[in-house]
Order: sequence, then C-alpha cells, then structure tokens
Amino acid sequence: MGQTTPPRQPHAIDTQVGAFLRQRRKELGMSMKKLADAAGITYQQIQKYETGTNRVPASRLAVMARVLGVEPGRFYDAAAEGGLGEQGQDAFALGPADERIRLLKAYDLIDSPHARDTLVQLAEQMAKNGEANNVSPMAKSRRS
Repeated sequence: MGQTTPPRQPHAIDTQVGAFLRQRRKELGMSMKKLADAAGITYQQIQKYETGTNRVPASRLAVMARVLGVEPGRFYDAAAEGGLGEQGQDAFALGPADERIRLLKAYDLIDSPHARDTLVQLAEQMAKNGEANNVSPMAKSRRS
C-alpha cells in the first residue's frame, strides 16, 4: 500500500556548518538563546542548525557570522579542508576544546597588535616545523 520515505539524513556540509556554529558559539561562551536573540530566531532553530537537521539560509548565516565575529566563509573552511564525506566531519575535532578556548581567551586579552601578531607567527611557525608536538624544556620543568 503506502510507502514511507526514510527520514532525510543531513548532508555532510550541513552537519559541518552546524558543528562550526556550535564550536564558535561555545568558544565565545555564548548560549543558544543569546545567539538566537541576536539572529532574530528561536533557540530551537539554533539547535536544528547545529545538528544539521535544518540548513542555514545564506542570509541567516551572514547574520550569525557577524554575531560570532567570523567571516561567513569560515563555516565552510573546515568542510573544504577535510573533504565532504565522513572524514570531513573530523575537521572540527582538531584538539581539546578547552585548550583552544583558553588560547582564544588569552589572545583576546592581549592589547598590543604587535604582540598578538607575534603570538600568531609563533604558533604558525611551530605548526609548520612540527614543533607543536614537542614539549619545551620550560614546560617539562613545570610538569616535574
């Protein structure tokens, strides 16, 4: 008789956009309600966006990007870096979230543009040279 259609599975890009939305919101310590109010929607809609259940319209993505302090393209950067399949979903799991949040908070407290730029250059150089996985002698001594 009547056929039932299987429920729609979120597209990998929708899931990744939602994952970045959630990650950035949490990095800023922002509640779903606060983001929803700023975007003129309900917190339930934010939940649906973050899970990929609903797609984020381009106009709303632009508003949320502004509220979250990022360019709209950042929502798609991780998808492009990691591909569009299941492997791409791991692009958001780059390291412990607590460490990233601590680093962002510390960075935001630095007033000097020169000092901020120096910190970014240091991190980029460490990542480029593969030094990010090495522990400095100073860090070793603090752990002892």
